[in-house]
Amino acid sequence: MIEIFSELVELIYRGASEETPWLSFADKLRLTLEAQVVAITLHHSREEMGDVYVMSHIPSDRTDWTTVERIYRDEFMRNDPHRPSVMMPGELVVSETASQVSTIRPFLRSLGITHSLRACCAEPDGMRCWIDATWDVDAKAGTPFTPPNLNLMHKLLPHLDGALKLYAMMKQREAEKAIYASVVDHFALGFVLINERVQPIHINHIHASILEEWPNIA
Repeated sequence: MIEIFSELVELIYRGASEETPWLSFADKLRLTLEAQVVAITLHHSREEMGDVYVMSHIPSDRTDWTTVERIYRDEFMRNDPHRPSVMMPGELVVSETASQVSTIRPFLRSLGITHSLRACCAEPDGMRCWIDATWDVDAKAGTPFTPPNLNLMHKLLPHLDGALKLYAMMKQREAEKAIYASVVDHFALGFVLINERVQPIHINHIHASILEEWPNIA
């Protein structure tokens, strides 16, 4: 379990810079928990629009989980005692479909969901992250909420907080860079971003066109 924990922590921090954030982590966590689905929702601050959804599911699963998410939000989320809006950072909740409110039970059973887990993490500037895992477990097979699994999730949450903070900082810098670039473009100025070794790391299209016309100017 120590090796698995170390690998998951590495994937958490690496996931902040992945093209699809935390997809590798979601895949590994699903395999570790032997879950049917692991979904990660990144909710941005109020100043930004839209959420990011990352999902890992068993290869044989043909469920349209995007539609499932929409139906859940439209019809069931307001009555869910563990809905994301009421969870506190660091909180982890587990539940069995049989104990859910009667209105959502048939919906979960139609999806083959017998057990579910949800964890919440956050960073100081308002971005939050929820991790959902679901299982299709026969009653005779027991419960996926074993002490090792729950202990693993509790130990991962602080690292998710740290990686989420890194992700939020990266998104903020990307936004600032985009604003600066749009202002420069508006005034038809060419610019070059350089690193501490005075090496160019980004050239805007105006400067690129200048270099194309006068290559010796560099």
